[in-house]
Amino acid sequence: MHILILPSWYPNTYSHINGIFFKEQAEALAKHNTKVGVIALTQVTIQDIIKNKKLTFQKNKHTINNVITYQQDYFIFPKIYRKLTVCKKRRESYFKKLFKMYILENGLPDVVHLHSFFYGHLAMQIQKEYNIPYVVTEHSSTFARGLLSNSEIKYATDIYENSEKNIAVSNEFAKLLKEKTKVDFEYVPNIVNVEFFKEKQHKANAQKIRFINIGYLLPKKNQEMLIRSFSNSFAQEKNVELLIVGQGSEHQNLTKLIQDLKLEKQVILYGEASREEIRELLQASDIFVLSSFYETFGVVLIEALSCGLPLVSTKCGGPESIIIDDTIGILSEINESSLANDMKYVYDNLDSYNKVYLQNYVEKNFSEKAISKKLLHIYSELVS
Repeated sequence: MHILILPSWYPNTYSHINGIFFKEQAEALAKHNTKVGVIALTQVTIQDIIKNKKLTFQKNKHTINNVITYQQDYFIFPKIYRKLTVCKKRRESYFKKLFKMYILENGLPDVVHLHSFFYGHLAMQIQKEYNIPYVVTEHSSTFARGLLSNSEIKYATDIYENSEKNIAVSNEFAKLLKEKTKVDFEYVPNIVNVEFFKEKQHKANAQKIRFINIGYLLPKKNQEMLIRSFSNSFAQEKNVELLIVGQGSEHQNLTKLIQDLKLEKQVILYGEASREEIRELLQASDIFVLSSFYETFGVVLIEALSCGLPLVSTKCGGPESIIIDDTIGILSEINESSLANDMKYVYDNLDSYNKVYLQNYVEKNFSEKAISKKLLHIYSELVS
């Protein structure tokens, strides 16, 4: 079987972790006697250029871990890029060239797998011209955050109605998408490379208990509430610390909050981290905490579980499909006191969580093997 993946974002020269789970899913599929290709149009903003202090628009093709990848960077204007007709035409122009080159060198795919609706018109073009079915997996939190106009929801609905199968990455998200578009969605979660994240070392400092949060420092990630909740429960517990990993627009505000609460010795803003650093930081932590307002899934949660960490997470959409009972962790209401109380509860009962059980739970439900099996079944049904 030959699968072509069209991601809406993907690792590139400006960000090696942007859309990394799409890349990992493609590599997982390629391990199962399946030909897998990716055509990735990756957006570059002025912020990317300033942050990285470089101006380059990558266009290349390569094969890594048996995934055939054709990639093109292109410049966009932030926030309004979807509304610009000229931007859509540029995407179509780039895509047509890449797709023509792809099929010339690799043949036509049997199925196209579109990740998020933004590039859906490209999948529809392939369907119309070559009679190749496409599948959509939706990831975008723009639905839950109310960021889409009526015309954009109508566009997304058209993409879903013409798809052979629509997938959502959590049960709650599937319900929300059905409510917004009147289209049915099947739940298939995101993937985690269990072997990469499995515990391989012991904590260096057994005297300290560490909560860890990983995510962009943005208002929607709600780290301000997380810090206040931590202060409520642990300001007097000097053996407890909170490590926040990530970079973003809230860095200055969070730094000031930490200083105002006199938590400089307990709350650390680590900054941006590589995949290898994230693994090491998770392995050296005790409890993962997520404080977001919205998550369609929560890849960081299953990465933490792969390292044997119990979870504390707000009820923000995606985590409800991961934390299915109290052996995994606790789902908290999105308010300061609830999160503070639930963090304290997991801290007090840390010994009751079984690391091996948590790792086995992830392997059974979110591993490359488990998710690849579900996706290959879907593809096989379409091809047959």
